[in-house]
Amino acid sequence: MLQKFKDGLKQIDIFGQSINLSFRKEEQYKTSMGGFLSICIIGTIISFFYSNIINFFAKLNVTSTQEFTFADDPDTLILDQEHFMFAVQIEQDNFTTNPFFNISVEQRHYNRLPNGTQFRYPNKYIDLVPCTLKHFQPLFQKYSVDFREQFEQQNLQNFLCPNLNFVHSLNMTVGGVWASSDYYFLKISITNCRDSSQNNFTWKPICKTSEEIQNTLNKQGSFRFQVYTTNFLINPNRPKDYVQPYLAVDQFYTFVPDKMFVQSDIFFRTKKVTTDKGILMYPDKQNETFAFRDYGDQREQFEISRITPNYYGAFYFQRSPYSYYINRKFLRLDELLSYLGGFTQFMIVVVDIFGQSINLSFRKEEQYKTSMGGFLSICIIGTIISFFYSNIINFFAKLNVTSTQEFTFADDPDTLILDQEHFMFAVQIEQDNFTTNPFFNISVEQRHYNRLPNGTQFRYPNKYIDLVPCTLKHFQPLFQKYSVDFREQFEQQNLQNFLCPNLNFVHSLNMTVGGVWASSDYYFLKISITNCRDSSQNNFTWKPICKTSEEIQNTLNKQGSFRFQVYTTNFLINPNRPKDYVQPYLAVDQFYTFVPDKMFVQSDIFFRTKKVTTDKGILMYPDKQNETFAFRDYGDQREQFEISRITPNYYGAFYFQRSPYSYYINRKFLRLDELLSYLGGFTQFMIVVVGIIVRFYNRQHLIVSIANDLYEFDMSSGRQNTQMHLNSLLARTERGKEMLKTKMTKKFESIPKIQTITAFQNKPEMLQTATPFQTKRLNFDKKQSIELFLNTQQVLQSRLSAMKAKTLQYFDDFKEFLKKKHVIGLGLRVILSSIIPIESLKDDDCLVLQRAIDQVNKELDIEYIIKQLHELTKLKKVLFTSEQINLFNFSRKPKIALIQDKSKRRSTRCIIDGMSTAEDYGMMKQFTDLLSSYEKITGSEQENQNQEQVRFNQRLIILLGPELMKVLEKELSAQQQQQVESENNEPKEEENLFSDREIQVVSQN
Repeated sequence: MLQKFKDGLKQIDIFGQSINLSFRKEEQYKTSMGGFLSICIIGTIISFFYSNIINFFAKLNVTSTQEFTFADDPDTLILDQEHFMFAVQIEQDNFTTNPFFNISVEQRHYNRLPNGTQFRYPNKYIDLVPCTLKHFQPLFQKYSVDFREQFEQQNLQNFLCPNLNFVHSLNMTVGGVWASSDYYFLKISITNCRDSSQNNFTWKPICKTSEEIQNTLNKQGSFRFQVYTTNFLINPNRPKDYVQPYLAVDQFYTFVPDKMFVQSDIFFRTKKVTTDKGILMYPDKQNETFAFRDYGDQREQFEISRITPNYYGAFYFQRSPYSYYINRKFLRLDELLSYLGGFTQFMIVVVDIFGQSINLSFRKEEQYKTSMGGFLSICIIGTIISFFYSNIINFFAKLNVTSTQEFTFADDPDTLILDQEHFMFAVQIEQDNFTTNPFFNISVEQRHYNRLPNGTQFRYPNKYIDLVPCTLKHFQPLFQKYSVDFREQFEQQNLQNFLCPNLNFVHSLNMTVGGVWASSDYYFLKISITNCRDSSQNNFTWKPICKTSEEIQNTLNKQGSFRFQVYTTNFLINPNRPKDYVQPYLAVDQFYTFVPDKMFVQSDIFFRTKKVTTDKGILMYPDKQNETFAFRDYGDQREQFEISRITPNYYGAFYFQRSPYSYYINRKFLRLDELLSYLGGFTQFMIVVVGIIVRFYNRQHLIVSIANDLYEFDMSSGRQNTQMHLNSLLARTERGKEMLKTKMTKKFESIPKIQTITAFQNKPEMLQTATPFQTKRLNFDKKQSIELFLNTQQVLQSRLSAMKAKTLQYFDDFKEFLKKKHVIGLGLRVILSSIIPIESLKDDDCLVLQRAIDQVNKELDIEYIIKQLHELTKLKKVLFTSEQINLFNFSRKPKIALIQDKSKRRSTRCIIDGMSTAEDYGMMKQFTDLLSSYEKITGSEQENQNQEQVRFNQRLIILLGPELMKVLEKELSAQQQQQVESENNEPKEEENLFSDREIQVVSQN
């Protein structure tokens, strides 16, 4: 039982050691050229994959997938200290000690019952205290960010934060929507400030008086509420530090007590990140959830009627229905090995790195091939070509490109040059004939503020940008760069009625935005809408004729307001496109409404950057190209209105500023190593999958072919006693040979012997000089020899014709004998019986084939071959003496001559000249060789053989089998009969000379 189990294990061993022949004690034949190429290939593989192997162990190769989902009933999100913090303030000095208004935060929970009614749980107030570094530092330190400097820059000690020691601050929750069964949200209220010494809150400030509030309102015109929240930038393709926390300071809301009430829904999305850190076959997953607010995740409203007294603003933290599901995983070992193995396999296929194996051959071929294998090989090659034709073409055309993108936040964003090649804008007051007869004036300034080390701010002189009516030249160069004709769009948008920067003005060439208010260098552009005045005396190129006050008032009475429009160029970037991945377009979605002297409008318009790095190298050497684009996302603006404290003749202000957000895009084309790895991996897979079937078929076909070539199959059920039949054939053969030998002896005794004289015969010195008489005698003998030779040649031609006809008759019998033997074919039953060991499937062919397979496997076994070689060595020692063995070991090697020796050509050449095919020629040669050998062995002189040699020859003859012996005996009998008839019918002894030597003479001449 144990042995069977071991045998079963041996059958499934995939790491078996191949048994090969060796040459000069090496299993593979190797050369210095192969070694040099092997070193080159190994060096190429190491140089291509060194970084991959290092990065694998350092866990620097990471890929990610992202899903963006929407839920009608979003799940709950816990805003705990580890993942979230907020700070609120009314913008003023000393807010935490002497505020204008009070701020309160409530946790609310509404439960919708099955009957549809809503039950409201009691509100839970969140205790607020002045912010400290402890509110933010734990969250930022978790991601290796020191928040100390930013805390001081943003003056967060003048903000209010949740009390970390208060129980309700630890489990602030948002989740669900109004229609959900459970609806959680936070409400922030701005109310009148009252003496809070009697309440239970920690924050107990001293409120400003009503007079102070009114004086400030008269001076400012409004108050501003600010809410700062922590936020996260997540770049999942970064192996480390992929989470970047930052403080979002872009939310502020303007309100006017008892005149303009403000409220806003502030939505928080979730980013659920699952990171599989396992690099082996076992997963090691880590889950994280982040509260994330996208820019524009708010819904702001204003009310100027039906205002509740002492209630000035309400802000709701709610759960957004949108969520991100991000799955990150590091490069696993199987992927690395597949990547390396695919490339390595391809290189091995191209150049054999492991030398030339020394194998056996069959029918002069080192590999046994079949038509089925050839057909499937063509199918595989066709499949590979069809699969990878486009890939190879696309590789050289550089059509395969991949990209990674990072989204970053910077407290102090870098500068962005808005030059003509990358940016253009157009502005207008919406009206007819604006460029010639406007209602209002538009001016653009370049501003630069420098913050000194002591904190004070130095403002450089403003640089005005000269404006002129837009022309096609303002936009066409930028759009033509990306193969876009802007002519039609220019006319459709009526851009000739807009103002654009003067391209010949020096300050228009280097418009700059960068930094923030707290930065050391703060660059921005300011667009102002002011009263239109006669500009004939200024230095600007645009000198329009202004509308009159009556025209302005009439239009205002008719329209109710005016609208300012600003169009900017923008870019759509599709980094996975190989070509034309940059698509410029004109953003026409920005317009702002204002009412002169009643409603002032202002807006911050932010520009992000997209920095694209493209590696165009397809080999191992990088070829990087860098580009920077000014990009504005939808919602990259912060709009405000003022309805009090309005400056006369000043109607709107718009600021082009640098956004703190940036995109870093890395594009790279498919490299050669990646293509080869891809091709090699797929090719190897196809060969392995199809090779299982083909190799099984080829192996079975090879075994059947070997069995048919090496063995004869006796399919008869009975056994013949062939020994007596063979002995009788031997007896008849010996009697025939004795009769022929007697007659031939008498005949050859009567033939005069012709002595052959050669140039290398040693003669006595006295015979070297010929006498005149001897010379005459020699000439007479030579003449008689020539006449005799000519007569003999004529007789031979007639005899050869008769012999050829007779020989071809028995040659057909020989061919029939060779073709008559039973041949086993590789049929379906044979294949099935080798796969499914069921006896009922096996027929007679299957049974004898299995025996032949067993015999072939036995004889192909290296142990069996070595034993046979040992037996030959033993036999050599038995047959030879030690001196003979030495001579035998030093015998000359077989010679292969450039020109075949004519004297060694067989005499039967003249017989088989009429053969039409190479197969018939080969079989005829085989037949004549066999017949000649058979004749010599059976016709050898008995006195020249001992009894042991006779028995040895008889055993050799018996191995031929009775059928072949009959064919050979018929042929020899026909030759003997022909010779006897020639002797009786022809009186001239010269005409009976029909020997193999004479046929050779004829064929040579």
